[in-house]
Amino acid sequence: MAMPSAQMLSCTCASCHGTNGVSNAPVISSLTDLSKNYLVEAMQAYKNDERSSTIMNRIVKGYNDKEFELIGEFFSEQKMHSIDKQSYDNAKEKAGKKLHKKYYSSCHSEGSTVTDDEVGLLAGNAALFMKYSLVDFHDGSRDMPKKMKKKSKKC
Repeated sequence: MAMPSAQMLSCTCASCHGTNGVSNAPVISSLTDLSKNYLVEAMQAYKNDERSSTIMNRIVKGYNDKEFELIGEFFSEQKMHSIDKQSYDNAKEKAGKKLHKKYYSSCHSEGSTVTDDEVGLLAGNAALFMKYSLVDFHDGSRDMPKKMKKKSKKC
């Protein structure tokens, strides 16, 4: 039996994460521009119930590691698009940039527009998604990487 194409496999993700991984939902992350390894490791963590989620843990159970590789490759090649329906507050942007520089720029570099194998992309996601993600990290609903936990204690 032939292996499905990466694009075909990624279509399953579109109903939540948007076409080609560009989310239009204010509480769901975009998958574009993330590293292949980051995406594969995230899907494996969901599959192994090492990362909590509303539904991802169930969805990924139907995929194997080769399919994770194909999906990760596909989304890593898609380019980030910002959600353009968000409100904008100049003062909040300034405050956010200051906090980012102080606490997060060592991992989430270049204004959070660059990702590597260990960190997710912050830029381009909806503010509400970012807010809920931080709440999940801080209340223990989502495990924080060790480096992030150490930095967050200083905030």
